[in-house]
Amino acid sequence: LQSPKFISYVNVLTGGMFIAMGLFHILPESIEHQPCSLATLFTSEESAMGVVFFVFVGFMMVLFFERVLFDVHDHSKSCDNTANPGTEGAEGEEDHLHVETQGWGAAVLLISLGVHSVFEGIIVGTAESVGTVFLLAGIVVAHKWAAAFAMAD
Repeated sequence: LQSPKFISYVNVLTGGMFIAMGLFHILPESIEHQPCSLATLFTSEESAMGVVFFVFVGFMMVLFFERVLFDVHDHSKSCDNTANPGTEGAEGEEDHLHVETQGWGAAVLLISLGVHSVFEGIIVGTAESVGTVFLLAGIVVAHKWAAAFAMAD
């Protein structure tokens, strides 16, 4: 479980699952159930431009946080390098991943997890039946390990 290759495979799998869920399930459903004010946000006729615009803005926010605000770069030479810890790179430094957060990355993570928890509470609180409340509460509890892992990392 500590293998970098295994973790990269898991990252690829989960990334593919999120992309597939977003493109093939959530996006079409959002376009189908969009309110009239959003459907006519950019055009006089009903279109999907409002939903697509907000999807684009959300994607750009994630890109900004990952690639601009938190500069993540790898000092290994190539993809086929097995990244053995302790091996020397071309410039005389070890091959490893650098994440530069200027010291406030933990605060951003704490705020984002707090906002995430507020939305989880709203979703559970707006459930209309007791069975749905228990289902949603179970889902929330089932993925709390990821937040704990993010905070511990």
